[in-house]
Amino acid sequence: MNDSKSALVSQNSREKWSRLVQCAATDKDLKQRLLTEPTPVLEAEGVAIPEGSRVHVTEDNGQWRCVIETPVKVSAAAAGELSAGELSSVVGGGGKETTSATESISFNFTKVEWTYSS
Repeated sequence: MNDSKSALVSQNSREKWSRLVQCAATDKDLKQRLLTEPTPVLEAEGVAIPEGSRVHVTEDNGQWRCVIETPVKVSAAAAGELSAGELSSVVGGGGKETTSATESISFNFTKVEWTYSS
């Protein structure tokens, strides 16, 4: 488990989430900010959100849910994709390669999810 994900799944982060939701249940302004701009609200509570993460917070009848998706860089080769040169050979039937081969980078996301019921 990488450091940023281990920090998110720590007991300390879950406790901060629970305290934040308890406060949001009685503070309408905090609730609105947590639902519309969760990253800065969580960071203000001391939860370290890894750069580039997507954070989604929802609330439905007292059931709170926070999903944090953190990007993990994966090379095209590791993801099983063909390089430009390999693709040229397949498409062109093995002819002379005319494209420059550049490594393609894609991202997978690891997901951390917290829930809280009031």
